[in-house]
Amino acid sequence: MPPCVGVPSRLLGPRFAKPSVRLSGQARFVQFDGAQEYHVRDDDEDGQTRPLLSDVSPDTPPPTRGQVQTLVEFLTQHRNVTVITGAGMSTESSIPDYRSAKGAYSSGFKPMTHQQFMLGPENRRRYWARSFVGWQEFAHAEPNDGHHALTELQRRAFVTSILTQNVDRLHQRAGSRHVIEMHGTTHEVICLDCGHLQDRHSFQDNLRSLNPAALAYVEANTRPARVRAGTAADARAMVSGNKIRSNGHDNSSSSGIGGGGDRKDIRPDGDVELGEKSSLYNGFQVPPCRSCQKGILKPNVVFFGDNMPSERKHAAAKAVDDADAVLVLGSSLMVYSAFRLIRAAKGAAKPVGCVTVGETRADDLLDFKIETRVGELLARVSRDPALIRT
Repeated sequence: MPPCVGVPSRLLGPRFAKPSVRLSGQARFVQFDGAQEYHVRDDDEDGQTRPLLSDVSPDTPPPTRGQVQTLVEFLTQHRNVTVITGAGMSTESSIPDYRSAKGAYSSGFKPMTHQQFMLGPENRRRYWARSFVGWQEFAHAEPNDGHHALTELQRRAFVTSILTQNVDRLHQRAGSRHVIEMHGTTHEVICLDCGHLQDRHSFQDNLRSLNPAALAYVEANTRPARVRAGTAADARAMVSGNKIRSNGHDNSSSSGIGGGGDRKDIRPDGDVELGEKSSLYNGFQVPPCRSCQKGILKPNVVFFGDNMPSERKHAAAKAVDDADAVLVLGSSLMVYSAFRLIRAAKGAAKPVGCVTVGETRADDLLDFKIETRVGELLARVSRDPALIRT
């Protein structure tokens, strides 16, 4: 087992496109800043207002000085670091992961496999209906402190390539370069017949025009809530300012278009769980491919049960082969496409560090492991004098 260098966290200040929830600490007040942010100020803080923590982030103490120093030394000792990121990188942007205590699997969720998606049009309608509802919130997630710190470390040449298992494109939105999307991205739609790629935003517009009832449901369930002054408990109760909640249940009536006591849990890939009997599935229309007019349309992501494209697999392997060291951020490495890269790195005697909360598949291969929220640690690391270059 690797030395466990810590167990941390208290967010120091990313901007959120929507409110998120602080899970610890006693708040003096909660403040709504225009249409953009919720802020909280703690009695033991420096008087600065901070955005509320995401309710899907892991509950861990703040990073210790020793943990910060461990990662600073790792980055200064190795001049060519390839980074592998997983779902834990984006939990501080209010996008849940799969395997943590607050992850999607904790509620019994099972993602649709490639085989199920291909089985028939009914399954595809169900998938696209859930994705249509979830996209409203997922597409507006903002990069957190970790994304921005990683971009800055890359700019200063401490990090070279970024291999991400995430499909949210938040690394690019933060300004990172040389990003390999190992599992693709939900921001593109691909035709499985002719290979035509379409921007997801324009595809969402097509879905809106074809499904007015579903559009009305989305609009009725994504109105921001008001915030009142109060304690951290009040902040937690606000969840994310929408009726559609991350990793929870809607408190609104079960009647109406959603019907049947639908669940509305936001998922790591951007869709939501609507329940088995949602009336949204009935008659949901999916347009044909713009190019060939007949092909099956699928988000340009690698579903469970699907294979990672060979060119992406080779590019990721080359990035690890070219590196002096590998740093894992927010991944359990349970998926083989990521685990094999760690195994290859250790086979080549390259140092491998990891920042994540919980067990990983590669615990026996890691040189060190820091258990903390990624964004909080990276924000402090990027400000360390040893890593500041002009």
